[in-house]
Amino acid sequence: MWSRSSADSPWSKRSLRWAARRGVDRRFLAHGWASQPWHTRTASGPSIYRPSRALGYNQPFRDVPTVALSDREAGAGKAMGTIVKIEDGAETIEVDLRNPWLAAALSWFIPGAGQIYQRRFAKGTVFLVTVLGTFFYGMYLSNGRAVYASFRSEDVRLWYVPQLLAGGVALPAAMQYSLASKGQAPILGGFQAPPDGEVLREWASEGYDPPGEPISPSTYKKRLGEWIADPDGDFNLGTLFTVIAGLINVYVIYDAFAGPLPEKRREDDDPNETGGSGPAGAPSS
Repeated sequence: MWSRSSADSPWSKRSLRWAARRGVDRRFLAHGWASQPWHTRTASGPSIYRPSRALGYNQPFRDVPTVALSDREAGAGKAMGTIVKIEDGAETIEVDLRNPWLAAALSWFIPGAGQIYQRRFAKGTVFLVTVLGTFFYGMYLSNGRAVYASFRSEDVRLWYVPQLLAGGVALPAAMQYSLASKGQAPILGGFQAPPDGEVLREWASEGYDPPGEPISPSTYKKRLGEWIADPDGDFNLGTLFTVIAGLINVYVIYDAFAGPLPEKRREDDDPNETGGSGPAGAPSS
């Protein structure tokens, strides 16, 4: 069976580049073969079009055979996601974002995971190391106390909102706050527990039963003051680093959803600019 191609295929430019790299004759391209997508459906099912080397590249289009593929093989060609084109100076770069919503969700939960899902492995690894490295360095500076959730009247922890943007690594704080607000000792060894959660954990280790209600404001403020004044750590600087990690991850999420930002060329780098403020070729005063 011989089939002609569709000139409006979304894979036309890719096929044209493939043909140009292999020196396909222009007369062959004129028949429209290069604009045919690799995987397409015809009356006989999924098929792929390739030139016959035995017949030569300069043969008319009717000499190009149609090779039938299975549905599983053809599905690989139909798995393309959202393609974005990035203008980088004079070069156009195509990036396959696959499912942008899923990629953005993955990059929030684990920074860089969305880029790895999009097969941008180098960029995803850099994002992963940068965001999590900044986050855990802040935790190290504060002796593990910089990230916690609290909405008590004496301590509304608004810094937790940007910290939560760093992903799933900040989620335990929400769970620890829920336990502390009920007067229960924290879990996970007190990781990301609020000040009252640390007090409850100490009481539980001494054999006291959980009170079943929030601790008093005075006890809470006393423990929070001890955290801030601790000479072995820097609570405020650790908070800053964890907030920065969350803000960096905002860009990571955007990159996974919409693709990389194009680089803008400065006007003074324009090769067509001849210098001076006058028109091209005008003598300078």
